[in-house]
Amino acid sequence: MATASAAKLQAIVATLVVSTRAKAMSASAAPRTKASFTLTAPLELAAGIEQATPHEPHRFVAEGEGFVLQARIAGEWQALYAFDLHEQVQADYEVSNWYLANFPQSQFVTGIIAARADVGERHALRNTRYAIHHASGETERRFLGTVAEVKAVLREAMRIPLPEHPDLDARIQSMIAANPSS
Repeated sequence: MATASAAKLQAIVATLVVSTRAKAMSASAAPRTKASFTLTAPLELAAGIEQATPHEPHRFVAEGEGFVLQARIAGEWQALYAFDLHEQVQADYEVSNWYLANFPQSQFVTGIIAARADVGERHALRNTRYAIHHASGETERRFLGTVAEVKAVLREAMRIPLPEHPDLDARIQSMIAANPSS
């Protein structure tokens, strides 16, 4: 597949995945994993073909009028997303994006969610829970209990430059208090 075609297909698949997360998924397509398995390479939109990526293999499974994207995790196929090829409209993106970014109880407003794929591993942070998923199948997990720990993971593991904001430490401390380690 030519590089331009691969990039275009990756963009199409990413758009399909993002645009259909809000759609109801069938029981067989429901996500079965809590880890972050964002695609790290373009995939051909063809059902039933195992496709290699820099991390775990993926495949599409045809289901009704749509597809289920699966990843082989620890030797088992896990459903990640379900989507179809129906046209999406810009208004749907705008409404869902606004809601996720502004609704006071949204997990994106009340907490911290970050993920980064690196060579041979994936980093995942959800509030005080930090995990490193290794290509070998092993996962290191730990709870972050201090503002310094959260900031270190964001800066070092996630490579996110943090602003010098007077409320940053207080907001992180509030998130830690709302998400105890037990």
